[in-house]
Amino acid sequence: MSNWQRRSFIASGAALAAGGVFASVGTGDETTDESPTPVAETPGWSSYRGNAANSAYSATDSFPEPDTVAWTHDATGELAVSNGRVFLRTADDLRVLDAEDGMLEWQRSRFQEKDEEFNPTGTPAVSDGIVYVAGDQLTALDVDDNSLVWEAEFETDPEMTSPTIAYGTVYVIADGGLYAFNADTGDLEWKQETVGVDVRDADQPPGNYVTREYEFQPTPVAIEDERIYATTMGEDFEAFVVLNAHSGETHWVGLDRGTQYGGPIIVTDDTVYVRCNTPDLTFGPDESLRTFRGIYEGITPASTGDITIGGGRYTISGDGWSHQPGGIDPYHNLQIANETVIVYARPSFIENSITGFDIHDGAEKWAITDDTFDELSVSQTFTAGENGLYVQRDERLVAVQSSQQDSSDDDASDDPGDDSSNDDDDSSGNDDESDPGSGDNSDSDDSAGDDAGGSNGDSSDGMNGDESDSDADSGSDDRGSGDQDNGSDNSTDRDDLDDGQDQNQNSSQDDEGDISVEIDADGVPGFTTGASVFSGALGLEWLRRRAEPTEPDE
Repeated sequence: MSNWQRRSFIASGAALAAGGVFASVGTGDETTDESPTPVAETPGWSSYRGNAANSAYSATDSFPEPDTVAWTHDATGELAVSNGRVFLRTADDLRVLDAEDGMLEWQRSRFQEKDEEFNPTGTPAVSDGIVYVAGDQLTALDVDDNSLVWEAEFETDPEMTSPTIAYGTVYVIADGGLYAFNADTGDLEWKQETVGVDVRDADQPPGNYVTREYEFQPTPVAIEDERIYATTMGEDFEAFVVLNAHSGETHWVGLDRGTQYGGPIIVTDDTVYVRCNTPDLTFGPDESLRTFRGIYEGITPASTGDITIGGGRYTISGDGWSHQPGGIDPYHNLQIANETVIVYARPSFIENSITGFDIHDGAEKWAITDDTFDELSVSQTFTAGENGLYVQRDERLVAVQSSQQDSSDDDASDDPGDDSSNDDDDSSGNDDESDPGSGDNSDSDDSAGDDAGGSNGDSSDGMNGDESDSDADSGSDDRGSGDQDNGSDNSTDRDDLDDGQDQNQNSSQDDEGDISVEIDADGVPGFTTGASVFSGALGLEWLRRRAEPTEPDE
């Protein structure tokens, strides 16, 4: 049933986890004096939230002021930008555009005759000349000619997250299990269906625990330093887990009773962030010396790894600087490209703007508003690629680049405009008509799938998603995609949540970490201050907000 050169068939009931042991700390991990290997950097915005760490960082040598509209394309969707190409997943196909002039190089349509199972969802991931796309199957395509490298099929049409690429491996969560495929061949390296989590046994006296098997939540994993960071869910609670990136073995588990996770997982040099419903939630460091910190409200942070930019409901802040957009509308979609912090705001609900700040001192470098270009209506749905901004609104993708940019910076390995490689669709290089049935509407709550083109899941109201006037019809209907990059709808509402914290009894419980914290100028916490491991009661304010209906902006 297997042809591993082209296809790999995954039986959903198989138990292929390397080692076969589920534990809380260090099971199967050998302690060595060697430092863990960082994830190799891929140029540009190469996957979901930019990179394997989900840190909203675009790896570029420079990022000059985007002062001219280079081209437009009449379709929108989830995208990656890397090595001189734009990889756009629409509601109906995967398109590859030349990043310099927007010419369509090739496209592969869903359910086409040559590939009837191709049904793309989520954000594409690009690495070493291959683009990986989730869907009913996991598909690997050659970026130059659209040829099929391999595809991994599943027994049923899974709910699959966007792929994460690290250490020559493609990681996806599908129907509650975590899969690791060889990036070159598609061979299944290992699979974890569940993680063992120790919870208090209600039928036994205090201090007695029982191990329950938790499935993985449909949120893309974050990976750094040979560790996988993920969220899981059981019958009653949800847990945060750290796994070995090479074997899938459980390294660390943190359980906070009553906490629900609802957004992207972000890894920096010393901290792991994830949006949740519990104020001031902090776990002690795991063995990778990263502190777990919940994001209750405020913007989702962005990080180069060693420099993290965050903020609260109405501010963004760095080391020694802070900005407030004015009015009562918060910032949205915080990203970093090279040494430029880029963020969307709509001061006093009047004018849309995307502004670039210096990452070191916060000085404003440039700003784009609705009046800057005739061809562009600014929205919060943008991506900071390696050679400019890619803004999506009104069913159109607009590339805003620098007029001073040296064309030699575009190091794509292809011949721009070569459509001969399109072996699946009759593409003429013209912009196709915009996506029917587009599912991502940033004008209201972000969709349950990936944010189009790198929206970061900013939440100004607890776990609720962004609310702005961005009108990008991104085509991200995400049929089956479980990515939750918007801080909402990742976990269902539950009544009668049990207050109190139960960190896994075998996990690290160091609650005295000395952590640098940034506080809003307006007194509203962004990065929550350090707190005891046992401070995880649900906030009354969060409960009130969850009870209020959220009306989308029109």
